[in-house]
Amino acid sequence: GTRDPAPLGRRPRRSWLVTVVVLGLAAALAWGVGDFGGGLTSRRAPLLGVVLVVQLAGVGLSILAVAIRGEPTPAASTAVLAATAGLAGTVGILGVYHGLAVGRMGVVAPVTAVIGAALPVAAGFALDGLPGPLVVTGIGLGLVSVVLVARVPGPTGGRSGVESAIVAGLAIALFSILVSRLPAGQVFGPMALMRAVTAGHVARSRLATAARRSRSRRLPA
Repeated sequence: GTRDPAPLGRRPRRSWLVTVVVLGLAAALAWGVGDFGGGLTSRRAPLLGVVLVVQLAGVGLSILAVAIRGEPTPAASTAVLAATAGLAGTVGILGVYHGLAVGRMGVVAPVTAVIGAALPVAAGFALDGLPGPLVVTGIGLGLVSVVLVARVPGPTGGRSGVESAIVAGLAIALFSILVSRLPAGQVFGPMALMRAVTAGHVARSRLATAARRSRSRRLPA
C-alpha cells in the first residue's frame, strides 16, 4: 500500500516550532546576560550612562544589520509603532537596571521576567485564543513563584527592588506586544528606531541630571 503522507505534511510545522523555540531560548539568554551585565555595571557607574552606552551600541548594530539584510525603510505607521515600543523599552530597561542596582538580583530578575512574559501571553490569549492546559499551568506557576520570591526577606534586610521589577516587567511586556505587531520582514529597521528613541530619552535625562547637579553646586551653602 501507499505510505501515509501526513507525517511529511507535518514536518514544516515541526521545523517552524523548533526554530521558534531555539530563537526564543537565544533571546532569553541574550536578555539575561544583558540584564546581568547592565545591572552589575549600574552598581559601579551612573545608571543613565550605562543605559545610554547600551542603546547606542544597539543602534549601531541594528543599522549594520539593516544594511546587510537590505530591509526597506519603515512606513510611517511602523515608525510610530516602533517609537512607542522604544518608549516602553526605555522604562523597562531603566526599571531593570535600577532594580538590580539597588535591590536583590534574586527578586528583580525573576519578577521582571515572569511579568514581562506572562502579559504578552495573555495578550495572545485575547488575539489568538487560549493555548493548551500545560501552557496555562506553566504561566500560573510562574505568577505564583513571583509572589513567593517577592515575599522572601533579604539576609541584610535591604531593599528588594520589587517595585522597580514590577514597573520593568509591565513596560517590557508592552514592548513585546508592540513588537509583535510590526510588519513581517521588518526587524532591524524598527529596532534601530526603538534604540534611537531610547537613547534620545536617556541622553536628555542624563543632560538634565547633570544640569541640576551643576546648579546645586553653584548655590551658596
